[in-house]
Amino acid sequence: QWVVHSHKLVKRFFADRDLITKVLFKASSSLVLNGIQTNLGDKHQGSSVSLLTLEDGKKMVYIPRERPLQPHFNALCTWLDEALNVGLRQPLFVERDGYCWMEFIPHTSCSKEEQVNRFYMRLGVNLALLYTLEATDFHYENLIACGEYPVFIDVETFFHPFMPFEHGDTRHTLFNSVLKTGLLPTGFTLEGHQKADLSGLSNPGGHPGPVPTLHFQFSRSGLIKGIRQTNTLSGGLNHPLLNDKTIAFSVTHAEALKEGFKQAYLYLMANKGTYLERVQAFKNDTVRLLFRPTVTYAHLLKEGLHPDFLRQHEQAEQLLDNLDLVVGDYPECAGFLEAEKIDLRQGNIPYFQSTADGLDVWHNGHRLIEGFFHQSGYRTAVEKISLLSQADLDRQCWIIDMSLDTLGIRPNKPIHQSSISCVGMGKSITSQEASPTAVSYWLNRAIELADGVMQTMHEEQDAATWMVYKPSNLDASHYVLTPASYDLYSGMPGELLLFTYLGQLTGKSRYTDLAHKAWLELSRRLEHDTCLRNLGLFGGWGGLMYMSALLYKQKKDPRWLDVASGFMDMTKPCEWAVKEKSHGLVNGAAGFMLAVLALHKVSKEARFLEMAEKIGGLLLRAAMQTDKFIRWSGHSKQPLAGLSHGASGFALAFGRLYHATGTKRYKEVVKKILNYEQYLFDPTRQNWPDLRDFILEQEGGQPAFPTAWSHGASGIGLARLELLKCGIRCQAVQNDLDIALNTCLQEGFNDGYSLCFGRFGNLELLLNYADFTGNLAMKQRCLSLADMQLKEGLDKQFLLQGGGLRSPGLMNGVTGIAYQCLRLHDSTQVPSLLTAAL
Repeated sequence: QWVVHSHKLVKRFFADRDLITKVLFKASSSLVLNGIQTNLGDKHQGSSVSLLTLEDGKKMVYIPRERPLQPHFNALCTWLDEALNVGLRQPLFVERDGYCWMEFIPHTSCSKEEQVNRFYMRLGVNLALLYTLEATDFHYENLIACGEYPVFIDVETFFHPFMPFEHGDTRHTLFNSVLKTGLLPTGFTLEGHQKADLSGLSNPGGHPGPVPTLHFQFSRSGLIKGIRQTNTLSGGLNHPLLNDKTIAFSVTHAEALKEGFKQAYLYLMANKGTYLERVQAFKNDTVRLLFRPTVTYAHLLKEGLHPDFLRQHEQAEQLLDNLDLVVGDYPECAGFLEAEKIDLRQGNIPYFQSTADGLDVWHNGHRLIEGFFHQSGYRTAVEKISLLSQADLDRQCWIIDMSLDTLGIRPNKPIHQSSISCVGMGKSITSQEASPTAVSYWLNRAIELADGVMQTMHEEQDAATWMVYKPSNLDASHYVLTPASYDLYSGMPGELLLFTYLGQLTGKSRYTDLAHKAWLELSRRLEHDTCLRNLGLFGGWGGLMYMSALLYKQKKDPRWLDVASGFMDMTKPCEWAVKEKSHGLVNGAAGFMLAVLALHKVSKEARFLEMAEKIGGLLLRAAMQTDKFIRWSGHSKQPLAGLSHGASGFALAFGRLYHATGTKRYKEVVKKILNYEQYLFDPTRQNWPDLRDFILEQEGGQPAFPTAWSHGASGIGLARLELLKCGIRCQAVQNDLDIALNTCLQEGFNDGYSLCFGRFGNLELLLNYADFTGNLAMKQRCLSLADMQLKEGLDKQFLLQGGGLRSPGLMNGVTGIAYQCLRLHDSTQVPSLLTAAL
């Protein structure tokens, strides 16, 4: 393959030398070839990109494939630049039959900071083009910073169609956002570890690669040994230099990027007709299709070099058969599996193509699958351009903000006047005409916040989807921007419930319609993807079942009980309860038990109570029990206190089980769980310690004493209050409640705003206590505190835990704050999600 490739390259160079001289170098004298560097990119069909060096030191690039998109993209950039006058630059090209020559783009330095800012402004303009042209795969290796000009060097994945096997998260959220381009970071993780950011804005040089790869070493005895090591990624050429030094991406650069994006978007929106006419030039262009990440193919090629695979054909085929594993979940993939293997057997990265307006898959010049796509990438782009709007601009700018926040970049102010923030709440909140005790005050606050959440959503006739910004690890030190998923914590059920109750209280169909669209999308995803692998109330199937119980109670529709039964059949809860490592309320069987008990309470159906008792039995079997204590180990070495992962969550679950059955044994279980939590209580701090491993590590072996729903006094106080409602009344429970309430009032309104970690979660203890006891003074204090926290939060644009800017999400986002406003408006109609109430 190398010989054939090299022979073609040299032959083509001499055949095209005069044309190359004229177009690429604007010269008249013939070029003299001095050297060739091959294998600069992935090898497709036996050939790869090569770099040619000429006698005078100049360089040029040979691409052994046609690039019909490039001249059309160059013309489109020229048209846009004539209007915006921003100075876009694209590489010069010589297009030939089956191959092309490209200008070499050097990585050169800026001399002034203003040039760096202009680089990012131009990149924002390019981002608007990539977004509207359904482009993807613009990672850090496909962009070169040529001074103050960003230049794309691999333009072949425009008009990338929606894959038939892409369901759920990808279809309506990533697919309809600027994130599809690959230019922006998302903070995604891989197997619980932070994944190197390969986006166009990143430079992952020095970071570990995505997967360990095969390497060979000589031992001292002279034998060759195969080992797997994680490679260190090489740096890219995509970051601008200032005086030959790389400078960190900053808030100023982020503002420039968004300004460029907004400027280009608004022009394209105002000139849709002309833009659509120019886009027609791409209609018959060949585009590359990406069925899998290239790293998957590269990994198989590397593994295939092991002598065991080289010696034995059968083993080599078994290695390639790993590609077949996707067929079980995605049968549509069967049509291209053999083509992938053909390329890999020849040492090539598989390469598939279509046309921008085509529905077929082509491979090595032959039609492989006819009618594979439901809609072409070109048609999707035309629809997107036709629907460009101020609302979509705001949503994309919000996604850019969230994306840049994964880098720690938080803009000082919105770059666009109508950007998604809290929908102009400042006027209504800061005015003196309304009081937090007025009848409609908190309902109006909920409406304003919920309208802000709505602006982050992408709505279609039968679907609503959105992105959320949430922690990806236990200590919430790393956050990701990701499509809203199935969990109640930060996924679709939270918004679904918010808009359901908001529609009920306001009578406005736009909220109930949105909730219905969210359910349609959520149910479709659950049909195609059952990746939810835990039972918990907030992190797993328990949340979906609890949601079903609430919707059955609210709508009186028996279909919701059928939905819940279907979820229960899908989960095999007893089997999972035995296998799970953490049994707590958020992610474990204790949370699932609360969900099925809620279903039993609203339906009176025995199957749900029977399941709760089975789960309770499995939990007790997994517990560490003594004469005095019952406790559970989890992800931390020491059993925890607290509601989310610790003793109070288990006590609440068994307290509800006691209330439902009247079985005294469960009451004794609760008392032993509380004995352990009281043993951990620190009288000097008037609080319960957070003993999670990473907390002890951060604090030099000492525990922290948070005051939050998740850990510490507030959540523990809520659990005690619920135990009183369950009929578990004793002095110890009342004492704990009094302590928790006092600690919450003194220390619970200093950190964050979220339900899980912050002030609006702590308000639940005050509100719940006031409702249970009829304490009007406490109710008034709760409303005053809530008003104060809301106003302060608005001033800070609701910088939630981890810096999440105005993100949806029940437990860590604005959704939870809006829901609590509904609770403050009418807690009799809007149940407490933080206690799994009805």
